[in-house]
Amino acid sequence: MVGFAWKTVQVAAITSGGPTQDITISGIGTPIAVIIECSIVTTQGTGVPHWIFSAGAADGSNEFNLSGRSKDAGSSSSTGRIAGADGLVLIINNSANTIDGQAHWAAWITDGVRISWDNFPSSAYLLTVTLIYGTATQAKVMAGVTDGVQNQTDALSGAGFDPNVAMFWYNALDITASPSAAQASDMLSFGIACDNAGTVEQGSFTSANRDAKTIGRGVSQSIRNDCVAQVILQSSSGVPTYGTRLELVDFVTGSGGVNVKTVNGTTVFSMIVLLLDVGKARRCVKVVDLDTATTGSSGASKTITGSSGTETWKPRLIRAISGTPVV
Repeated sequence: MVGFAWKTVQVAAITSGGPTQDITISGIGTPIAVIIECSIVTTQGTGVPHWIFSAGAADGSNEFNLSGRSKDAGSSSSTGRIAGADGLVLIINNSANTIDGQAHWAAWITDGVRISWDNFPSSAYLLTVTLIYGTATQAKVMAGVTDGVQNQTDALSGAGFDPNVAMFWYNALDITASPSAAQASDMLSFGIACDNAGTVEQGSFTSANRDAKTIGRGVSQSIRNDCVAQVILQSSSGVPTYGTRLELVDFVTGSGGVNVKTVNGTTVFSMIVLLLDVGKARRCVKVVDLDTATTGSSGASKTITGSSGTETWKPRLIRAISGTPVV
């Protein structure tokens, strides 16, 4: 059995009786990995000012996190980011590059995970928690660091099993620090790749928000189907251009890892990497765009099918991320 289960919960209140918070989903047993993503929303379906995002992953032995911010309603942009190997949740303040909330993985428990809050955030924000479990599943969270040599292939290995799915989170900081020194400008790149019947499929979404720019300049996005991480460069006027990208070349049998290639630059990628073996479960990565039948139409739908070679199948898990760039 392979399983992914997710749940939206609120940060535990400071008056809850202690710093630990248990997050459970009935019937899944003991998880092997967890992903926690967090914004500063406190009520589902209700928007709030400012952009804050935290992403972290843990496997019980390793945990990494990153966070970014962008303050709303300023005469110029006020942005920042932080990352590190010091916890599972890291929430940056909206007005300064300081930590508002921080939590560590504490233990696996029956049907869930226990996290420990070292620093409660200023409000009970919503956490989106994805628990990975199952007798046929294996998972490894690691810091993936490349050499930064153009057109060089680097091995990210040591999982102890042969992965067939890989997820990447990158924000241009040292993910191995505890935590990294906060820096101005916000950048987030999320990528995912899979081995689909011997063919590597991959995709990435990247956003960048340059600090201290006047309104209307320095904000950009990218969606690609040829890499798992992307750097967006911006000139002093805020014009975006593609920088270095990281392509997943192949899933390597026997080494417990993947090979990645640095293309179009010499950026050193220091990333959260989640490697998974999901057994014989079907898997694919697709980058799709809306068509004229769905664009601007209320209630319109678009069908996306999963396939391995010539065989079409019904997905059991969809993990989607989107932006407005034209593919």
